[in-house]
Amino acid sequence: MLCALATELRPHLGGACFFLRFDLAARLGRIAQLDSPLRRAPHRVQPQSTVMLNLSADKKQLLANMHRKTRYNIGLALRRGVVIRRYTGQPAIARLSRWHRLYQETAARDRILVHEMAYYKRLFEINGTAAEPRLSLYIAEHRGDTLAGIIVAGFGNRATYMYGASGGLKRELMPNHLLQWTAILDAKTEGAGEYDFFGIPPSSNPNHPMHGLWRFKSGFGGAILHYLGAWDYSYRPILYQLFRCAEKLRAYLANRRKRARKLNR
Repeated sequence: MLCALATELRPHLGGACFFLRFDLAARLGRIAQLDSPLRRAPHRVQPQSTVMLNLSADKKQLLANMHRKTRYNIGLALRRGVVIRRYTGQPAIARLSRWHRLYQETAARDRILVHEMAYYKRLFEINGTAAEPRLSLYIAEHRGDTLAGIIVAGFGNRATYMYGASGGLKRELMPNHLLQWTAILDAKTEGAGEYDFFGIPPSSNPNHPMHGLWRFKSGFGGAILHYLGAWDYSYRPILYQLFRCAEKLRAYLANRRKRARKLNR
């Protein structure tokens, strides 16, 4: 089916296009066999595992389905006076620099790479000209201090948690749990049927460097899903093979830079 689709799309892609990449959201087990000309991409575009929360239950049941520690942390943030504010459009853009400073702090702490602030600003600028996705910036505050923030995209029946930033200030107030809970309730109120936490490690292995992310997201009670990932269909095999080699080399060099940064810290 995918090969037939790639063939039909070819006349519309221009002469410079030499392959088509499908980033398949289909869950493992849903497709028995992919068409043989397809090749698994050397680079994964999207996370291959995620936590998907079904929003059909009422608020009380959503809370009951959570891990007790997650539920406790939401209540703790509320009792301690953490306030969540939601921004869209120009008001969100005006507050992005504050969010991005926290994101840089998150990147340094978790040793991840992030874009420059202009990238996220452009996302909201482009979003202002389209009905979907609906981008929202959520900021957690406490007595004048900015503690954390997330960016959530709504599209069709799904809300997706895209980016999260948190500082070291007042982390004991658990602002990240209340941020997610607020976004979940907003998505439900606005008619979404599911909330995608968008990316976790492939398993609950406590030795995985991102195990904390797995524990945090799975604590909200959603289903853990594993996807098929990215697969390529080649129109011009020689050019495509050269591209695969270049993509593998780029990934190798990026990993070397990451290891070098870790050694220099």
